Amino acid sequence: MSFQLYLASRSPRRAEFLSALGLRYALVDGDVVEQPRPGQSPADYAQETAIAKARAGAGIDASNWARVTARLP
Repeated sequence: MSFQLYLASRSPRRAEFLSALGLRYALVDGDVVEQPRPGQSPADYAQETAIAKARAGAGIDASNWARVTARLP
């Protein structure tokens, strides 16, 4: 079974971690705003951000069209 792994994070540490594991992945820029709403719990913020990034990466939400910006070994 073949699959493509997408990284919707600008974190150099996450990219480094995947590379150290020998995983091939594509960086995806979905322009997701990472700002918690006033009074939002950390758990709700994390879940909301993860869903927004997943949608952006999949191109589900037209306001968050993602584009693959790089392919790394």
